[in-house]
Amino acid sequence: MMIFQRNQGISSYVEISDVVIPDNYEERMLTRCSFINILPSEVREIDGNKSLYVKVDGLTPLISRFRRVCPGKEDIKKLMDGIHKCIDELREYLLNPSGIIIGMDYIFYSDKSDEYKFIYVPGNTFDFRNQIKNLFEDIMRIFDHKDEAGVKYLYDTYSQFLRDNFSIDLFTRISNNRYLLEKKDDENEKENDISINPQFGVSEDYYKEVAAPEVVKEEFSINKKPYITAYTVLAAAAVILMIIFGPNSLKLSTVGFLAVSIYTVADINRKKNEAELENTFKGMEKIELTDTKPKKEEECYASKYKYPDEGTTVLKQNNMKGVSRLIPIEKSGDGYHDQILLIEGLTRIGRLDYQCDVVLDNTSVSRIHAEFERHGENVTIKDLGSTNGTYVNESRLNVGESVMLNPGDKIGIADVLFECA
Repeated sequence: MMIFQRNQGISSYVEISDVVIPDNYEERMLTRCSFINILPSEVREIDGNKSLYVKVDGLTPLISRFRRVCPGKEDIKKLMDGIHKCIDELREYLLNPSGIIIGMDYIFYSDKSDEYKFIYVPGNTFDFRNQIKNLFEDIMRIFDHKDEAGVKYLYDTYSQFLRDNFSIDLFTRISNNRYLLEKKDDENEKENDISINPQFGVSEDYYKEVAAPEVVKEEFSINKKPYITAYTVLAAAAVILMIIFGPNSLKLSTVGFLAVSIYTVADINRKKNEAELENTFKGMEKIELTDTKPKKEEECYASKYKYPDEGTTVLKQNNMKGVSRLIPIEKSGDGYHDQILLIEGLTRIGRLDYQCDVVLDNTSVSRIHAEFERHGENVTIKDLGSTNGTYVNESRLNVGESVMLNPGDKIGIADVLFECA
């Protein structure tokens, strides 16, 4: 799947090509219905190959919004709420929520409606857990780490994505529970007329007594009486069958014991998972507030932050984000006019359309010229034996040589020039 951001006159849109879009109700729902949280899309087919065109006129990508305004707790809550609304809306139309693309470059914000908008690809499923985990890792690098309550909220939320059983359903349950907790806190604040702390939003006594009470996680225990009763009845039945039918009843008794044993194990595991999930929602640890002096206004960047209980450390980052796109530098008649979005995995570039993901219609470019490989924020470029060379900051790469790219690097695909961003 290839994703490009294109401009046609005053219109802007995202093109998703090399993707299988089935001709079924999902496509018709997407193209004919008006959604609130899903961007308007249309499917175009050329020579049997379908592409999805998504209109993004007047919208701001999430990465641009968060670079312009350093995100805080309220921004994360609004983003979580937007993803939740998108999932609920898709389910209302019987669409699979796993078809949404979640990423800093592919979530858009509307200033007019004050809502986040998402891209949905019908008939496709993406790894929701990895997508949202990578999204929050990107946000951590540009988050306002002076907002201590916001940092705690961000890392508490991110820790849920690391659970082995994390899914879309668990995400919606986490969102619902956090909403109920915040609503309850607001009601308690009004009732008790809590004083406001200018540094942290509310008083320390409020967090101690109302917002974050001490929660003691009880050890998991099970009521064994129903299972003992079931085995007792089964044993009695086996004895009666033995008396009536003799040894021929042993097979039937064995099957009965196996069935009850399998049910018992499954039921205990189910109850254990439910108890663990309930403890997760109860375990909103208290936010420890420290009396610190007001800090001077600093540039927005991620600083080292560590929680004693969780042992989570974010290392200081000078660059806000890794390379995610290539922006054309020179727009000549035979150059390349559109920026190239680099998705996870390999992106091959050259003149041969059926073997390359991105086609450059320039005679200086080889048929299969070079390839980019992206893993998270790490992007490398490798020359594939081109005639006129692949350049990084005016230095030509050897054939088969891979070089790590950084934002601001100048890339030369023969005579076609790009800047990494």
